This record gives sequence, structure tokens and C-alpha cells, in this order.
Amino acid sequence: MHFRTFLPALLPARVLLILTLLPLSTLFLSCSKDKDEDPQPAASTGEMKYTYLGTTYTVTAATEVSAVYEAGSNRLLISATPAGKPGVNFALVNVTAGGSSRTFQKGLSTDNRPSVAVLTRFDAATALKPIFNTLNGPNPTNGQMTITSYDLNNGRISGTFSFTGGPVGTGATGTAVVTNGTFSFTAITKI
Repeated sequence: MHFRTFLPALLPARVLLILTLLPLSTLFLSCSKDKDEDPQPAASTGEMKYTYLGTTYTVTAATEVSAVYEAGSNRLLISATPAGKPGVNFALVNVTAGGSSRTFQKGLSTDNRPSVAVLTRFDAATALKPIFNTLNGPNPTNGQMTITSYDLNNGRISGTFSFTGGPVGTGATGTAVVTNGTFSFTAITKI
């Protein structure tokens, strides 16, 4: 006699149903994603201040300021993008400790420059967003960032910056000078 034909005769219907559904439920539960397995990256929190064309901007809204560490490229991206106002962005490679400085040099994007600063200006009259970056700046060195403290494990970074950007693309002419820049983050998003 085959096991399958013999088993129903020995077990009540309820027990047979439980034994049949138990392996199926285990299968479905093992396919579900565990919350601890792949948590969403924590949102970065911080503040960035800078002066452009005589106006000082302070950006603190979580939707407008961020610090993101890309582990695969060992790159740190720091950004302030206030709605309808000039925003600044930085791409920094190989940041390892506080007390270090970065210079923003002129050159081509293919020159593999380690750091770049960008200003995106919002022009309400034309709805254009002219872009200026340090690669297109007028001088061999177009600014500097000093990282006063950095702790990737605890998600903290702070520092100062200033730069001059040259025009990139449509609607950008002249230069953009950003001064008195400071930033401070108490949470860095890691991806």
C-alpha cells in the first residue's frame, strides 16, 4: 500500500489539513522580506548655509538638504536644493577624516578630478536653471572645502566652503561666486 493512500485513513481530516497547509505556509513566510534584512537608508539631516549674490541662504528642510555616502565609489555627495532658490552640490571622493581640505580645480569632467562644486541658479523670469561648476571656473583652482569633522560610522560631517563656478550649458553666463559656506550633518544616508 502506498503511503499517501494509507495516511488519510489514520489521521482525522483536521490534522491532515494542518499537515498539508503547514509546509505551504512555511514556504510563503520564508519568501517574505524580513524588515531587519534590508532596512531603508536613514534620511540625512543637517544644515547648509552659503552666500550668493549678496544673499545668505540657510537650508535645513529634509527634502532640500542631504549628505549621501556611496560605498561602491567611496564618494560623498552633499547637496542643498531649496525650491526656487540657488542650490549648491558637492561630489567628494575618498573623504577619510576631519581636518582635511579639498580644492576645486578647473578641468574637464574626463580629467577624473577628485572633487567638484556646482551651483544651480533658478531664474524665475525664464524658468531656466543655469548651472555653474568649478570644472569650468576661471582659475586653475576655483575654491576650497575644509572638512572640520567627519565620522561616517555615526553619520556626522561638518565643514566650510567657498567656490567660483563657470557656466555650463544653456542660460549660464559669467561666473557664480559662493562664499561663507558652512555645512553640518548629523545623519548621512549610506547607499
